Amino acid sequence: MKALDLFCGAGGVALGLERAAIGICGSRNATEEALGLALELGKVIAKGEKVVVTGFARGIDRQAYNGALQAGGDTIAVLSEGFSERIGSCPASRELSHLRGQGLEDNFLAISMFAPGARWQAWRAMERNRLVVGLSSSLVVVEAQEKGGTMDAAQKCIRQGKKLWVVDYPEAMPERAGNKQLLKKSSATSLSFDNLELVSTVTENGPAGETKML
Repeated sequence: MKALDLFCGAGGVALGLERAAIGICGSRNATEEALGLALELGKVIAKGEKVVVTGFARGIDRQAYNGALQAGGDTIAVLSEGFSERIGSCPASRELSHLRGQGLEDNFLAISMFAPGARWQAWRAMERNRLVVGLSSSLVVVEAQEKGGTMDAAQKCIRQGKKLWVVDYPEAMPERAGNKQLLKKSSATSLSFDNLELVSTVTENGPAGETKML
C-alpha cells in the first residue's frame, strides 16, 4: 500500500509553496474546551500571517480550519482519501465548492497524496500525517488520546525534526492522557492557554516549501 508520488488537489495552490505554515491536530471526538481552543489557535495562527495545516477531520482539525477562515487567513487540508472535484465525493470537495461561492477559493488548498477516488482507510489517515507535518514548520497537539492518529502525527513530527507543541491544560480541567504522555516522555514544548501566540513566532524549520517527509 503506497501513496502517489504526485499530489492531487485544488484551490489555493500557492499556499503549499510560498507560505510558512503550522500544523494542528487532535481528537475527532474532542471535548468542548479543546474545540474552543482549536478555534482560537486557528485565529491566532492566521493573524500571525501563517497558514493552518490540518488533516481536515471532524473535531479539532475542522475547528482550527474554521478559526483560520474566520480570521481571514489561509488553510491547507491534507486528505486521508482521494481528492475529486466532483461535488459530494469528499468533504473537502464540498467545502471548496462552498468557498468558491464566497470568493474564498484561494484561502483553501485541498490536497491528497492518494489516487482520486481512493476511499478513507486507517492506514491512509496515518500516512497523510507525514504530509501534514512535512508542510508545517511546527505542529500543535491540541488534544490527544494515548493511542491513535494524533499520537502518530506527534511521533512523525519528532522524527522529522520539527518543533512539537503540546497544549498543557490547567489542573482544573480534565486530564488529557495523550498530552500528558507527550509532555512527560518526548521533546515537546508545553503550550499554555495564556500564551497561544507563541506558536506563530517560531519558524526555525523554515517555510512550508521546505517539506520533509521521513
